[in-house]
Formats: sequence, C-alpha cells, structure tokens
Amino acid sequence: MEPDEFTRAIAEMSADYRRSLTAKLDRLDTLRRKVTSRTSTENDIREMYRELHTIAGTAHAFGLPEVSKAARMAESLLAPYYDADAKAVPQDVDRARLDQLIEALNQSRPGPVPG
Repeated sequence: MEPDEFTRAIAEMSADYRRSLTAKLDRLDTLRRKVTSRTSTENDIREMYRELHTIAGTAHAFGLPEVSKAARMAESLLAPYYDADAKAVPQDVDRARLDQLIEALNQSRPGPVPG
C-alpha cells in the first residue's frame, strides 16, 4: 500500500468511527437514564461498562483523547458492578456522579464528520 493510500484509509476509518460514535453515545445516554432512574438491571450496567471500555480505547486510537478520558472515568465508576462476583448492586451506583461523567462524555463528542 502506498503512503497516500494508507493515509486515506486511516482517514476513512477515523471518519467511520466518528460517525458510529454518535450512536454509541446515544445508547450510553439511554442506559444512563435507566441506571439513574433505578430501572436498570445488572446486564444494563455491564453493557454500559463494556461500551465505555471500548470507547475509552478506540477513541484514543482515533485521536479523540478527551472522549477517551471521559469514557475511562465513567468506566472506572462502573468497574465494581461489572465483575460477575461483585457484591455491589445496581441500586448502589452513584447516580449523580454517573450523570456528570456521561454529560462530560457527551460534551467531548466530536462535531459532524464532513462529507
């Protein structure tokens, strides 16, 4: 692969990631509302944790360090609820802190992808 082709391929992957990030953040917001309204299940929290973990890693790889940092902070809050052997229960989640962290994640959302 020629250097220009490689650069274009990376730019396309980055644009695709940024477009897909909107749906991921929307899903996280839906899960956050469930968790903060006490209607969540352990599976909702685990799904939220996995999504945050994925975003934290991939956002950094695609040049979105603020998104990555915000996702990592929210992931850390949910870590005690992720482990199958965890003694923490979903109702114990610090809802106010989770709201703050997901809001910070939404604020770090990149703008629209051109073209």
